[in-house]
Parts: sequence; structure tokens; C-alpha cells
Amino acid sequence: MMVICAFENRDRPEANDRMSDQDRIKLHKTFFAYAGTYEIEGGKVTHNIDTSWNEVWSGTSQVRQAEIKGNQLVLTTSPFRFNVDGKLSIITLSWNKYP
Repeated sequence: MMVICAFENRDRPEANDRMSDQDRIKLHKTFFAYAGTYEIEGGKVTHNIDTSWNEVWSGTSQVRQAEIKGNQLVLTTSPFRFNVDGKLSIITLSWNKYP
């Protein structure tokens, strides 16, 4: 499985070869991605991360609460300190089956 998430309204640097370190930091803090295998048990899905945009996550497991609501899959994190602002956060991701 693979997850790629980017915040809305991210700043767009002028060009790759003119990007400052501050630009790179802002982009890193407003994006996350990881890939690996997953396991489902009861109402939980565990993502076993093989590779990640943030090497701290590589080799770890991320557990999410999983719920199916009609045509929607909802994954919810346990509370954690968000890497952007340090605030205690819970992230909820929703996918709708199409059509």
C-alpha cells in the first residue's frame, strides 16, 4: 500500500534550481508519504512501513482505526504530536467508493 498526502494551498517555489532551504522545509512539513504492507484485524488496519518521506517512520508500524460507512472507508489515527506544529492531533482520512 502507498499513502501520499499534501496539504491544500501549499506554497509553490519558483523553480527547483532556485529553491531555498526554507522552501524545502515548508514543502516537507506540508506533505507526507509512505509505502509498505498492511494487515487488517477487527476494526484496525496496521501499515507496516518499508519506506517513507520521513525516515523516522521507515521500519515502523502505524495503526489506524478502520470503519466502513456505506460506500466510505474511514481511517483514524490515535492522538499524536503533529510534526508541523507539535499540537496533539487526530487525523481522519476518508475514501469514497466510486461510483
